[in-house]
Amino acid sequence: MEETPLAQQPTTPTPVKEQKQPKDTNPKTWVYLLIAIILLISSVAGIWFYMNRQQQSKQRASDASDASFQKQIKDLSKQLAEAKKADTGNTATPAGVAEKLKTFCSGLHTGYTAGYFKYVDNKDGEFGYCLVSPPDGVGGGMVISVYQNSAWKLVWEGNGIMAASLCTQYKIPKSIYEDCAGNY
Repeated sequence: MEETPLAQQPTTPTPVKEQKQPKDTNPKTWVYLLIAIILLISSVAGIWFYMNRQQQSKQRASDASDASFQKQIKDLSKQLAEAKKADTGNTATPAGVAEKLKTFCSGLHTGYTAGYFKYVDNKDGEFGYCLVSPPDGVGGGMVISVYQNSAWKLVWEGNGIMAASLCTQYKIPKSIYEDCAGNY
């Protein structure tokens, strides 16, 4: 038998299988499927929205807390500054006060000269501290005074430690008596 080329062989049509349509083409099924997809999308969106709102709420609370802490820090810093100022007061000596204070301190003993001095003006009054020395320059002492009734008044003078009761009585700030150890 002789072989014939493929191109010359008779072709017989092969039967095409028909595709079977799904039996369940009920329109209700498609509606249920569409509703299920919509519900799934809605659920995911709802969860995302809820979580996003929760995060925003936490962020606002955190920001408010931070702002509150910053305000507290500012208030505490202000209170600390006021407390320091209440103790030390204004140490800038007004015009004329230095000479009046030195004159007062020097005038306690004939011939004494007032050298180093401090002046403090705070809520409790005006205070002065002077070191005075005699004409020969040997020795000397401290003078602590308070300005009352338009004049300087002697609180203490000497070469030792002023009594704590005087510090309390006249409310002398620590910045005046800091050179006198153990006063409070």
